Amino acid sequence: MVKYKFNGTQLKIVMIIWRYTYGFQRKEHSLSLNFITEAINSSKNVVKKELDTLIKNKVVSVTEEASFNSSRKIGFNKNYDEWGIPIGVQSINENTEVQLVDSQSTNRSTPQSTNRSAKKESIKENIKEKDYESVFNFYLTLNLKKHRAYTNDMKRAINKAVKDNKYSTEYCKTLLERHKQVVDITKQHEFPVRVRGFAEFFGQKVYGATHLICSEYEEGGKYYEQYLKEHPKTKVDIRTGVPPSESVLGEREEE
Repeated sequence: MVKYKFNGTQLKIVMIIWRYTYGFQRKEHSLSLNFITEAINSSKNVVKKELDTLIKNKVVSVTEEASFNSSRKIGFNKNYDEWGIPIGVQSINENTEVQLVDSQSTNRSTPQSTNRSAKKESIKENIKEKDYESVFNFYLTLNLKKHRAYTNDMKRAINKAVKDNKYSTEYCKTLLERHKQVVDITKQHEFPVRVRGFAEFFGQKVYGATHLICSEYEEGGKYYEQYLKEHPKTKVDIRTGVPPSESVLGEREEE
């Protein structure tokens, strides 16, 4: 896929569709225009234009049109020979998250500036660790499993989830709260959802799959779709943990 010349927005759309289809071991999924817009932090008009381009060029296929109460289902056209996107180096624009380093300015850095930079990085690292530990402290309030200490395994697990899935710490707390909800909902079921430890929840992959257990509680994830989609207690932005101004899933695709 990297050999195709997508622009920045197209590439982000492609990665979101990839995650919510193949990332959850499915070939297609209902993804509204609003959901994709929120997920890539762009404008609806831009996303609509680029998504239409991907569909027109047979990169993305519509497998089921939108109905009154559900978004259209989309997936990838696996016949790459039909793709109308030119092959070449991907273009870089203002929508692409890249960092460019000026080699000359790097060479001119002084010991003082290097020390200041190292100090800033150290402060940022400490703040990040405190944020991660706040997720652990929130876990303890849910009375799921009794952990005596915040261990290195737990630190690695939450760091992996945040890094790999681009979560905010507030969204991590939302996923934990949803886990608690599903555990409570299924307590009396024949096959109840079992309580997960902190490190297991954020650091372990689903058996036989490639995604983390915590991903099952995202919008579009297995447990969210099965138990929480119709009456979710919490629905928040994946990046910030803040409730969006409008629903981003399960709404009619806007033309």
